[in-house]
Amino acid sequence: MTEPVVGVVCALRSEARHLGRSVPRAGAVQALKPGLLRIVSGMGPDAASQAATALIRQGATALASFGMAGALDPHLRPGDIVLPELIRGEMAATFRTDERWHGTAVNAFASARISSEGSLVSVAAPVTGRQAKAALRNSSGARAVDMESLAIARIAAAQALPFLAVRVIIDAADVELPASATAATPGGQVSVVGVLAGLIRRPADLKGLLRLARAFRQANQGLAVAAASGALDYPA
Repeated sequence: MTEPVVGVVCALRSEARHLGRSVPRAGAVQALKPGLLRIVSGMGPDAASQAATALIRQGATALASFGMAGALDPHLRPGDIVLPELIRGEMAATFRTDERWHGTAVNAFASARISSEGSLVSVAAPVTGRQAKAALRNSSGARAVDMESLAIARIAAAQALPFLAVRVIIDAADVELPASATAATPGGQVSVVGVLAGLIRRPADLKGLLRLARAFRQANQGLAVAAASGALDYPA
């Protein structure tokens, strides 16, 4: 019987480093160990779809979305690990994560703070404001939001492959993200130059950026826990 090969999509290089410090260029599939492939897609659904397809071409038999997410549920805080049962889209598309894989992933976290029920919604553009987050929570019922998981889940479903999402909260539902924080390159690397340029144009963003930097550290701690947990390993 052929051993499963998990293909993991990370939007950003900072997310991917938790699975292996040496990160290739965006779009390049890398074998981390037998049965585990990784790719940095860049942000957004189109990039995630292309990355998921590339993983399948390189032999992936299961797909996972790994990275950060925004909270819609006010009970979620930075660093919380989210293992959604469902992935939703803004236009009513819904995909269920693999039940058995989801179960073993939940069991992989002995004491970490995790949310393993409910759904995550994927959107095409960042949701940065408190009111926008609340509206999306009301319309979707989702607990968290990202930009890539739905696209990866759709590719997995089209190929009848199991899918799992492992996401860690970076911004709480009541946090207003500064516009300067959304600067990133398509290659999956946060652009420091872009952030600084935005800060020059909007110096009032400084307080929000400092708060986001603290949340980013907490989210990275959560990603490190998730990466070390074995949650991404597909159950044999």
